[in-house]
Amino acid sequence: MFQFEGLGTDGFTPPDTMGEVGPNHYIQMVNVSFAIFDKSGNVLQADTPFTDLFIGSGLTACTNENDGDPVVVYDELADRWLLSQFAVTSGTRMCIAISQTADPTGAYWLYQFTMPDFPDYFKFGVWPDAYYMTTNTGFPNQYYAYAFDRAAMLTGAAATFQFSANHPNFMMPADLDGSTPPLRVLRLLLHHVGGRLPRPSCWGRPLGLL
Repeated sequence: MFQFEGLGTDGFTPPDTMGEVGPNHYIQMVNVSFAIFDKSGNVLQADTPFTDLFIGSGLTACTNENDGDPVVVYDELADRWLLSQFAVTSGTRMCIAISQTADPTGAYWLYQFTMPDFPDYFKFGVWPDAYYMTTNTGFPNQYYAYAFDRAAMLTGAAATFQFSANHPNFMMPADLDGSTPPLRVLRLLLHHVGGRLPRPSCWGRPLGLL
C-alpha cells in the first residue's frame, strides 16, 4: 500500500475520480483535468486541463468544451495510454487521446467522435481488435455499446466506430489484462439485473457504423 497527494476535486461535486497504473506511471483524472505521476508518487505532469491535449489539433469541441466525465485506461498489449472525456456543450462528442509511445507525458494521437446519443457514464475496455465503450443516456432501454478502431487509433490514422443500441441495462465492458487471448474469444459486456450480481453478455452484431 502506497499513499501520496493526488489531485483535488477541481470544484466539481462529484469529482468523478479515475486512475490507472502502468509499468512506470500512474495517471489520475478528475473532472476536466489530469496529472501524471511516477510510481514513487513524484509529479511528472502537474494538474492539466484535459482540453490542453487538443490545443492546435483543429478539433474544436474537444479543444473548447472541457466537460468532464474522464476515463483513463492503460493498453497493456500496445503499451499505450487512452485518456478520454466527453464534449457535450454543443453536441454529443467523445474526445479520445492515445499516447504515441509508452510515455504518457509525450505526444498523443487525438480523436473527436460525434456520437449518436448523449454518452454519459461511459466506460472503456481494451481488447486486441477494438477499444470497447459503453454508455448510459439516462433513459430506459437506451444503453449503448461501441467498438472503436483500435488498430487505426494506435497509428494516428483515420478511425471509425461501430455501435449497438437500445440495450435494457447499463453495461460495463470487460477489460483485458495479461497476454493476448486466442482468436475468436468472446468480448464480454457486464450488465446489472435487478438486485443480482452483474452477468456477462456477448458483443453482438453492430447496428450502426460511423
